[in-house]
Amino acid sequence: MRFSNECKGIFAMLVLSIIYGIAGITARTLQVHFGTWQQLATQSWLAFVMLKGVQVVTANGRPSQPLMLSEFKSLFGRALIGRVASSYLFIQACLFAPLGNVGWISALPTSALFGWLLFGQNVSRREWLLLLVGILGVGLIVGPDMSIWKMSGRGELYALLSTFASGLAALIGRTVTRERGSIFATSWIVLFTAVLATIAAFIFEGGLIVPPMVSIPVLILVSMMVGVGTLCSLYGYTYLCASTATGILSLEAVWAVMLGMLIYGEQPTVLSLIGGVAIVIAAYLIAPSTRKEAASGECFQPKQPITAPPICGEIINQQLIM
Repeated sequence: MRFSNECKGIFAMLVLSIIYGIAGITARTLQVHFGTWQQLATQSWLAFVMLKGVQVVTANGRPSQPLMLSEFKSLFGRALIGRVASSYLFIQACLFAPLGNVGWISALPTSALFGWLLFGQNVSRREWLLLLVGILGVGLIVGPDMSIWKMSGRGELYALLSTFASGLAALIGRTVTRERGSIFATSWIVLFTAVLATIAAFIFEGGLIVPPMVSIPVLILVSMMVGVGTLCSLYGYTYLCASTATGILSLEAVWAVMLGMLIYGEQPTVLSLIGGVAIVIAAYLIAPSTRKEAASGECFQPKQPITAPPICGEIINQQLIM
């Protein structure tokens, strides 16, 4: 039985939501032994080695084609915005804010917003309504702590910036993924991330360190999460409309609540449970809402010629069409 690219994309986003849900726990654990840049660099190098092994096995002896300049720009932009900037901000958010709050903010549908603003992707009224339900679910969960809406919390601000960075990056590099394959694109993105994070580690944290033995199991787990998560993100946002992918990814907030209860004993309020149910319902219903358009590629067709706002500059104009 063969599954369509859309079905695989839905599964990829579901896996990604689980990975994001537990990423805060692993980030806190590794931060005991590493600096933020050291953590990001080490896990990226390990993930790159794992991905190259997979790439060699699946290549069946076929020589790999060199990376073209346009592909380099696209994948480098994806790594810089979506992995380096977003991951750094996410780790900082997990250190300064409750994991539940980070998960709720991360569920905001920023990629659907950028898809509509910069890509002109078609978003139906039904999809906007379901995305609104998801946002309201987030509001119910964080509602009792009104300080989050004033952005008085440092960690919450980091989480918001991380969410916008990852939402924008999700729309970069889709053409490369379609033409060269998800593993190819993922390998380059993780490599660029490893190089950039290593440079930052030497500048801000005195270089890389030998991982302590106690951190090895978590480090290996995180490295696998980095590779699989980047692969799922590329595949999901390549073969799904941004609104559909975002709706499924909002389940991350639900996983964060469950893990917070199991690991940290954080008991959700009644409003939190209601909000979580709203997010689950919205994510479930939005998945098939663009099935026909995703299969035909209609949701990737702009409604009008796309030009990025002047503030975005020429780089975004070039990268978003790759």
